[in-house]
Formats: sequence, structure tokens, C-alpha cells
Amino acid sequence: MAGRTNKPLVKPRQISREHIVALRPARHRDIKGKIEYREELRATLPVLDVNEIRRHRIPFHEAMCSEIEEEGFHESSDYIRRLIQLDHDTRQKAGPETLLWKRPQLRKHTLNLQKLRFGLTEAETAKKKGNKGSEAHEFLRLAVFFMLKNQDWWWVAEQLFLLCVEAVTGFRTDGGRKEATTRYIYGLFLFQKLGDVERAKTHLQIARELSAGKSWRATKELGQPQDTIYIESNSILYKALIELGVRARKTDPLIAVKLCTQAHRRALECDRPKNVADALLELAVSYQSTQEYDMAIMTLKQLRDMCSDNNLSQGLCKAHLELAFSYKSANIRDVFPTIRPFMFSNCGTKHLEAIRLHNTKGATHKAIPALVTSLFKMHQHGTPEQLEQTRAIAAAAAGTDVMPPIGKLILSKDPESLKTLVAWKESQKPFWKEGSYYFAPSSMADKSVGPTADEYAQSYSGLMRVPFVGKDLELLKRLMGDEDDQIPFPKQISEERQLHVSAPRRKQKSDQKISNTFEIGSAT
Repeated sequence: MAGRTNKPLVKPRQISREHIVALRPARHRDIKGKIEYREELRATLPVLDVNEIRRHRIPFHEAMCSEIEEEGFHESSDYIRRLIQLDHDTRQKAGPETLLWKRPQLRKHTLNLQKLRFGLTEAETAKKKGNKGSEAHEFLRLAVFFMLKNQDWWWVAEQLFLLCVEAVTGFRTDGGRKEATTRYIYGLFLFQKLGDVERAKTHLQIARELSAGKSWRATKELGQPQDTIYIESNSILYKALIELGVRARKTDPLIAVKLCTQAHRRALECDRPKNVADALLELAVSYQSTQEYDMAIMTLKQLRDMCSDNNLSQGLCKAHLELAFSYKSANIRDVFPTIRPFMFSNCGTKHLEAIRLHNTKGATHKAIPALVTSLFKMHQHGTPEQLEQTRAIAAAAAGTDVMPPIGKLILSKDPESLKTLVAWKESQKPFWKEGSYYFAPSSMADKSVGPTADEYAQSYSGLMRVPFVGKDLELLKRLMGDEDDQIPFPKQISEERQLHVSAPRRKQKSDQKISNTFEIGSAT
């Protein structure tokens, strides 16, 4: 064939048998290297014992319980299994989409299971040795650990507290300290965490009795500063008793009074003013529920005094509010004797209260003596504004009863008499008696006997000044009372106070008031 070259074909290389045998040692060396490398890797892996292998084969809580049993702690293993079963049953009973269902499961929390294992095995070891105190201590330490966690683990703390109380009951080797500490912490847990007031009261009472007169403290167990167990037990016990009393107040008020009385005693024993104030307030409210208002008022007065001494402003405010309610509920008609002691602290204000009381009862004329006393008290100790207010009230009170006959008297006069009245208004000169004289409070201060009604009518233009002659003067005397009524005046009045109430100033006030009176009469 054209274009082709006839080249000889190359035969495949023939591998001899000797060459194959020569290659075998190299392959063997490769396989041997792989085996050695595998052994090296296997040597780096940890050596697992039976327990570790078991934990990788079955759930951790089952493996741990098996390990505890193999170590000889059968009670601890059985107790952990019962806790896990209790958690499971509670969760199943609550059902899905509930808080208990969403609560963390004990069997899935390795750290908490390990804590239970170490604590329970230590307690069981102490029990086997006959050391009941150490057994109770381990239970208590474990219970406090779960108590201080969030509320998802309080159910475990409660179960451990029950074990601790059972172990420590009757243990008196240490004088009852271990039991008192356990009862106090358990009562604290029941009251603050679970809200079980009845059971808390029972354990706190036992702790109080055991720790009376002792200086025991639970600072080490709780990890925070504490007062003595006796004081701390009383401080929680009084709150529990108050809460029970409040619950019983609607159904059985007598039981509420009894419980609040006990709470007051416990508060006194813990020697804390705030606690005593709370107990007194609830005791007073309980007395109100039994309609024993006298006892309620007495208790509230005690509360008021104690709050004043200890600067408890909130308690003082509540005391005054409850006092007002007690007075109102007791239907006290004669309030004046009740409020009189309080009015002494406000100078002449007490007499103004008496005036308002008489005015409410429709006996305004009886308020005149109190008005006069109030006027001079205000002159001595009050402000100018208070003095002017008192004078205005005195004018209104004095003229209430006699104003109608005075108006008729003025209208009955002839024109000449009216001219005399107008002239008197301009000059302020008395025309019904010869001469003129005016008594100012400063001039009356030295009188051993107060002025008569006649003198008082002529001297105080701030009340009312109208002209009278003959028998008409008797009507003026009615304005101020009988002539035998003696009005006491203060013996010492400072010059500074006299400047506030001068005679010309009173005349100016009188002019304005009488002018208004005549204008009304003329219009009529």
C-alpha cells in the first residue's frame, strides 16, 4: 500500500516471574504501614470502661442509677428513680401546652442528676455510719441548692426538705440546732416560694420554740447574712399569721382577731418597728370587722404613736385613715370632745371648730364665747389673715339671731333718727350715751374682769354697731349675750400683735359692713 511504511510491531513487555516475586515485598510493606497507622490512631482513643460504654449505649439517667446500685447505694438509686418517675407522671397528668409540660425534665439535666448523686450518696454513707447529723446536713445542703434555683426546680427542693425534716426530727445531740435550722429554712421556703402558709406556720413555730434564747444563725446554710433563727422565724411567722387572719376575716372575724393578736406578739418578739406597725394595723382592721370600734381606736392610736416615734410616714398615714373610718363607723355623735385634744395644737382653730359644730346644730348664739376666745387666741398667736377670718366669722355669728329684729327696728325709725344713724356712720360717735369711749384689745388686757355685753357692743365695731336708745338697747345686749356673761381676755399681749389689730382698722371694717347693711335696708 502506497504511503505506508512497513514497520515491525512491538510486542508487549513480558514480565518475568522473577520480577513479580521481586515486587511483592514492597506491597507488603505498604499494607504493614497502614496497619501500624491504624494502631496509632486507636491508641489515641480513650479507653472506655464498662460504665462509660453503658452511658453511650443507654440513657444517662438509667446508666447512672445502675452505677449507683453497683457501688452499693441502693437507697440513693431508688430515690433518684422515684424523682424521675414523679416528674414524668406530673408532666403527663398536666398534658401538652401547659407550664408543667414545658418545664425542664430532670432526666435530661446531667448536672442536676450528678448533684443529686453526690449529695444522696454522701447522706447514705453518713446514715450507714450512724451519723444522723451529717445525713441531715447533706439533705439540707442539697435542698437549699435546688431552692435557690428558679421555680422549675422547687419541686425537687420540696422532696429533699421532706427527707431532711424526717431525718432531723428528734435529733437533740446538738441541742436541737439542726432541727431548728431545718424547720426555719423549710418554713421560709414554704412561705416565700410555694405560698403554703399553713405548713409554713407549723414549721416556723417549731423553729421558734427550739431557738428561743439561742444565738443560732442560718448564715452558713443560706449563704447570706442572717439574724438569729429566733428573730428570723418570728419575722416570717407574723406575716404568715397576718395572711391567715386576712383570709379568715370575711368568714370568721373572731378567728381573724385571734390570729392578728398572735401576729402582733410575734412582731414584738422580733423587735422590728415596721413589723409591729403592720401587725397593729391588721389587728385594728380585724377589730373593725367584729364592730369592736373602741378596741380598734385604741389599737390605731397605739399605731399612730409608734409610727410617730419611729418616723414611719406610711404607717402614720394609714393609721389616720383607719382612725377616721373607725370614728365614722362607730356613729360617734359628740365629735367635739374627741377632737378637742387635737385642736389645742392649732391655737384658736379649736374654737372655730366648736363654732362650726354649734352652727351646724342651729345654735349659733352658743358659739359667741368660743368666737371671742378664738379672736384673742388669734391675736396672740395667729397670723393677720387668721385674725381677719375669725373677726368675719364672729360678725356673721353674732348677727345671725338678731339681724331680723334689728332690720325692723331701723325701718321703724323716723327720718330724723335715720339722719342720726347716717351721721353716726360718718363720725362713728355714739349718740345713745353721753361721751364716747372705745376699748381696744390692748386696753382690755389689764382688766381683771372681762367687759360686759354693753361695753363689748360699744368697743367692737367689727361685729356690728347700730344706734339704740332707751329700750332698744336691750336688743343690742342680746347681740352680745347677757350682762352677766364675762368674757375672759388675755392678760399679756405683745406690742407687735397690737399693731395688727388697731382701732382705726376695725372702724374701717365696720364702716364697710354697716354701709352694706344700710343699703340693703334702704332697698327694702
